[in-house]
Amino acid sequence: MRKNIKGKKSIKRKKSIKRAFWLCFAFGMVLQAGKAEAGTDGQGKLFVPEGKTETVGCRPWKSTEAWETAAEKTAPGILGRNRTELFAYEKKSDGDGEYLVITGLSEECREYAKRYMEKEEQGGNGDAYSLAISVPGEISGTVVKEIGENAFAGLRLEKVELPDSVEVIADGAFRDTGCCFAVPGKYGDPSHCKSVFPERLREIGEEAFQNCKFIKVELPDRPVVVGEGAFAGNKELWAVLAKDVGTVFGEGAFDGCRESFLLCYGGNPQGKENLVRRYAQENGMDSMEIILSKEPVVRYPAEPLVLQPKVRSFFYGDYYDGEDIYEDLSRIYYEERWCSFEEDEQAPNFGYSDWQWPGCSSWCAVVDFWQEAEASSELSSATGRYAAENVLCQDRFGAWAEGVEGTGIGESITYRQSCTYPTDNKWEALRWDFREPEKYDCDGFMRYSEICIVNGYAKNQKTWEENGRVKRLLMYVEDKPYAYLDLEDTILPQYFPLPEDDIKVLNGGTLECRFEIVDVYAGTTYEDTCLTGLVMEFTGRHSH
Repeated sequence: MRKNIKGKKSIKRKKSIKRAFWLCFAFGMVLQAGKAEAGTDGQGKLFVPEGKTETVGCRPWKSTEAWETAAEKTAPGILGRNRTELFAYEKKSDGDGEYLVITGLSEECREYAKRYMEKEEQGGNGDAYSLAISVPGEISGTVVKEIGENAFAGLRLEKVELPDSVEVIADGAFRDTGCCFAVPGKYGDPSHCKSVFPERLREIGEEAFQNCKFIKVELPDRPVVVGEGAFAGNKELWAVLAKDVGTVFGEGAFDGCRESFLLCYGGNPQGKENLVRRYAQENGMDSMEIILSKEPVVRYPAEPLVLQPKVRSFFYGDYYDGEDIYEDLSRIYYEERWCSFEEDEQAPNFGYSDWQWPGCSSWCAVVDFWQEAEASSELSSATGRYAAENVLCQDRFGAWAEGVEGTGIGESITYRQSCTYPTDNKWEALRWDFREPEKYDCDGFMRYSEICIVNGYAKNQKTWEENGRVKRLLMYVEDKPYAYLDLEDTILPQYFPLPEDDIKVLNGGTLECRFEIVDVYAGTTYEDTCLTGLVMEFTGRHSH
C-alpha cells in the first residue's frame, strides 16, 4: 500500500522596501518585479507586461513602469536590446569546439551604466544605485564558458546571475563589485543568504570575488580550484560548502571574512583525501561534514544484533468502521474514546499516537510522506484480507498471511518509507547562530528509532490462536543483514528500540527494510503465519 499524507508547505517571505533600488540593467532591463526568471535559451527572453519588448533582467524591487521610464529617459531604445549587445566577449577553442569568454560590458553599455548612476546620484536624494547582471548561457549559438580576467571589476553590482555553462571565473572578475551571486532557478532564501555556483564550475581565480557581499556560498559537486584571496574581504561571509572533498583553496581565500568561519564539505564514500578539512585545520577554521546523498546511512554491526521487545497494550486511536463517526449514534461509546489513546487490550489501534492524532502534531510541516509494504507471497483472498499492505494500517482488523505451503519460513515482507520536509539537509538548516541542527532533529535526517510489530492475526484471541505467529525475524536494511527480532508469543503490540543513529535517511530519501521469517509459533488450526502490524517510527519530524 502506498499511503500519502499531504501537509501544507508554508513559507513566509518578508520583503523589505529599499530606498537604494537596483538598476535592472541586467542585461536588458525590466522584468516583472520579483517574478520573472532569467531565460535559459541564451536569447534573453523574459516576460514584460502588456506585450512589450522581451528583455532580460534580474528581479528589481521597484515597479516595471519606474524602470522603463528611467531607462528610456537615459538611453532611448535600451529596452529593445538583446543581451548579445550588452557584453563584450572573445572566442576561444577547446576539445569541444568554440566557446566564449565574457570580458565585461560592451563599450556602449559600460558608458551607459556609468552615466546612469552618475545622473541619479546627482539627484541629491542620497540613494546608491547598483547594477544587477544576468549572463546568458550562449550568444549567437556559441556557449559561454568563462568570465574573463577583471571583466566586471570595480562596477557597482548588486547581484550576479551566471549560467550553468560557466566553468572558469578568472582572476579579479568581480573584484570590488560588492555583489552577491546566484544561478538562475537557484536563488536560495529571500535574503540572498545562500549563493549557489554553477554546476560545471571548475576554477575561481585569484581575488575573483574580493570585497563582495557573500554570506553563505555553495560550490558544485566536483573539485574546484579556488585561487588566493578569492573571497577575501567578504565581511559577512561565514560559511562555505565544498561538496567535493578534492576542492583546493589558495592562501588567504577567506581572509577578512566573518569570525568563526565554517568550512563545510560533502560526504566522502570513496575515502578520498579530504583537502577541504585539511585546509580548515591548517587555517584554524571550524569544519563540518554535510551529507547530501539521499541514500540511507546505516551503521551495520559485525554480526546481526539480537533485539528484544517491550510489550505494550492496544489503545483507542483513529480507527472507526462506521461511515460517519459523528452521526452513528450506535457507536457513541466508542466515539467518546476515539483518539483518546486510552490503553485497553480490546482497543483497536497500536503503533504511535502522533501518527493518528488528527490535530496539530509533528506531522504538520510535512510536505510528503509515503510508505508501502510488499511480500514474497500472500494467502489468496478475494477481499485482500491477507495482503501485505494491511500491516501499515495500525489497527488489528487485517493482517498479512504468507501464501506458501507449510509455515512460511523463508518468506518475507519488505517495508519502504519516505518523508519530506522543507529543510532538505543540514546545510539548509545551518544559520550563523544555529550550527548544531541535528541536536534539534532539524538537520534533514529521519532517524529510525523503533519498530512496532503486532504478531499473528490479532483480530481477536480466537483468530490469533488458530493462525501461526512469527517467533524470529531477520531484518535486512538496504538488503544487508542488520538484526534478529525475537518476538514474544503475545497478541499485544511489541516495540523494538533501535540503537540511536544506527539507521537514518536524508529528507526525501527512501528506506527499505526486509523482514524474513526465521522461526514460527504454530497455530492451533492453520499453518499460515501472519503479521497484523509493522510500523517503523522515526525522529526528525517537526511541526510548523
